[in-house]
Amino acid sequence: MPRLWQCCLFIVTFGIVLVAGQKEPNICKSITVKTIQDFEKLKNCSIIAGHVQIAALDFTPETLANLKPLPIEEITEYLLVYRVNGLDTLERLFPKLLVIRGIKLLYDKYGLVILENRNLENIGLVELLRVFRGSIRIESNPLLCYAHTINWVSILGNRSKKYHYILNNNKPPNFCPLFYGPNPSDEERHRQCWSLGKFQRHPMANYTYPCLAECPNKKCNEKGKCCSDNCLTGCNDENCKVCIGITNGKKCIRNCMPPNALAFGRQCVPYCHKYNLLRFGSECVDKCPALYQSIRENDGEETCTLNCSGNFTIKSSEDLKGFEDCGILEGSLTIELTDIKKTSTNDLDIAFANLREIKGYLKIVRSPQLVSLHFFKNLHTIAGNYLAEDKYSFYVVNNHHLENLWNTNQKVSIPRGHVYFHLNPRLCYDKIEDLKPQLKEADLTVTDASRNSNGEQVYCESIISELNATIDAVNAHEARVLIEYLSPEALTPLIGYIFYYKEAPKRNITNYDNRHGCGHDNWFVDTAPSKQRRHILRNLRPYTQYAYFVKTLTISNYHYQVDASSDIQYFRTTPARPGPLQKIYYRSLSPNEIEIHWWPPRITNGAIEKYTIKYDEVVSNRSSDTFNEKSQTQPATHYEFCHCPTIDPELSGPMPVDDDYFQREQMVYDESMYNFIYVPSKAKKANKTVSLEEVQENFQRVHEEMFNTSIKEQDHGKNDFNISIPLPVCNVRNPSMAYKVENNCQEMENIEKDLELPSTIHTYTLKNLKPHTTYRIRMRACVEGLVNGCGPETTVWAETVSEHFVQILQSLNLTPVLNDKSLGVLQN
Repeated sequence: MPRLWQCCLFIVTFGIVLVAGQKEPNICKSITVKTIQDFEKLKNCSIIAGHVQIAALDFTPETLANLKPLPIEEITEYLLVYRVNGLDTLERLFPKLLVIRGIKLLYDKYGLVILENRNLENIGLVELLRVFRGSIRIESNPLLCYAHTINWVSILGNRSKKYHYILNNNKPPNFCPLFYGPNPSDEERHRQCWSLGKFQRHPMANYTYPCLAECPNKKCNEKGKCCSDNCLTGCNDENCKVCIGITNGKKCIRNCMPPNALAFGRQCVPYCHKYNLLRFGSECVDKCPALYQSIRENDGEETCTLNCSGNFTIKSSEDLKGFEDCGILEGSLTIELTDIKKTSTNDLDIAFANLREIKGYLKIVRSPQLVSLHFFKNLHTIAGNYLAEDKYSFYVVNNHHLENLWNTNQKVSIPRGHVYFHLNPRLCYDKIEDLKPQLKEADLTVTDASRNSNGEQVYCESIISELNATIDAVNAHEARVLIEYLSPEALTPLIGYIFYYKEAPKRNITNYDNRHGCGHDNWFVDTAPSKQRRHILRNLRPYTQYAYFVKTLTISNYHYQVDASSDIQYFRTTPARPGPLQKIYYRSLSPNEIEIHWWPPRITNGAIEKYTIKYDEVVSNRSSDTFNEKSQTQPATHYEFCHCPTIDPELSGPMPVDDDYFQREQMVYDESMYNFIYVPSKAKKANKTVSLEEVQENFQRVHEEMFNTSIKEQDHGKNDFNISIPLPVCNVRNPSMAYKVENNCQEMENIEKDLELPSTIHTYTLKNLKPHTTYRIRMRACVEGLVNGCGPETTVWAETVSEHFVQILQSLNLTPVLNDKSLGVLQN
């Protein structure tokens, strides 16, 4: 018994020593390598918490011979190899690189870029399993081989909806050596390679045991237990070398929960200072954000604490960083947006969304971008503990386009100090007067705010009437707006209408959302100087929800000002046929099978419902046909597949400074002529007494004539505003042209013989094919809710391997290179 106890004690002690002796990975930060000496900085790094850029570097035979491989296993952002001369393979640098996470991407798009490397002969990332996020671009490497013998779809994790791989202008595969050697095994025959004898590894390749249907990744251990979908290199979350998500020691987890914090975007740690980082909420960061300062805690941890104290001046979006976390501003705030293009009103919405109280004063000066102060949506107090010019707590001067102050029903208390409003030509004085109940110490005087210097360029006395506008016809690219008839009195000063519209994924748009006084926002403005009550909005995107509203454009100096505006309403354009598939990848699995993998259309024009596949045997000799690399794709040129708007929202519509904006001279002339004709210089003595009934009859008759005239004027040329609507399907099969014209219908496209796959599937294996045969494979994407909603065909020619050729090579202990090709992106 004592011997058994001693044995158990030895095993436990030995296990503790092993665990204690395990080293944590050495983590380094981003680096740009431009000299050979820079590689010394990476010689002890196993994880790069950032990116690696190797650019403009020349290797000599001596430096290449002395180059030591780097121990890097993981890069959390991206890898760029650009114009590195003298290097024949990246295996000399990264023989252990397993994953590129792509937390941040090069140009917000790429996780791996290998570009213009003159002497690179093979990629050589022999251990690479996955690029988690970002596309892959390998281009213009004149000596590069084996780029086409890698299953890039597997490295991208089969995520074909968002990320792609591009292989352009490298050495043609036909001029590259074969990758297989003598005496290949059966396992090697179905593997792909980085170079001669360097076969590609695949995640969890050893776990090929029979699985239950409910296993998420179809991988099981030898006991039939489902493997975790969180571990890339193993079957168990508890002891994993590379996790797909977050690492906690050797364990894979989905979320990092307090009191731990997420470091480097990849691992959950109890303390940030052990990695020379600061704690910011539930993350570890290099430095505190704006308006935060670091404070050392008793346990040595440095935390970022919010400090919203001081006097702040906002002149551009750069000055807004950090304000989104401020609820109470211990100081004063001045907004002076001097550069009209460097500040987005959306940035103001985000920055001040949580601001509730300003202890000092609020100053809005020289900011022509502002149409309202709606971005202070939660502000309830301007305390005035510190006053501008020792008097004013709310100071608003020289804001040319400011029309409104707070949001509807928002009340902002001003317990101390005066308000000061001047040189705001579009801000009506009654909106300033609405502040009186919130002023506790001061009243509103002429010195503080004057009718002569606020609202003088708009008609503040008139009541904005409601304008009823609806969408009565819509297709994929156009929508027709129909406005309710205006009365003759309202029609007289009318010049036309102004139509505002924008894309609105959600129905939460208000009149002042992202409005920019100088037009630098995402609202399109379409001005129609006509009394016609119909208007067509053009250049719309298919299957997209839009918000819109309409305002009247009236004579600015007319004695009877009538302004009207509609409520914000929504409509959705109809779907259109999708564009062609972006890319098709295929490979011959055997003499009787071809596997295809495809990327959805770049322009879907709706919700993709299904994919159709046709394939047939090509009888003629491929060499005698006119097929080539470029003719394998059929890019569409139809308008539906490309949205190229001819107008910019910032440049749409005339500006008030344009000479012909109001047509003032013409309107004054017309009004003067009416007065000259219809206003007599002296009243004549009536010779006949008119009864009250006659007066009423004449008034009713004149009013009806005016009303009928106004209706005709508003409907004039209505046939010029027709838009095309998709035709219904004909009730008969194979209708003649005469039948389609007579019944105004279209023929249903016959796709009954096509193989149909749901939109969630992006890979398929064609079986029961003939050996040594070329097949033409044609694919289309189809959208929901549209008759004949399938896009153009994308065609690829794929070849199966000859059985006789396979037998010959097998007798020579060789194996053939199975076809492995892809088509490039179809459209620019």
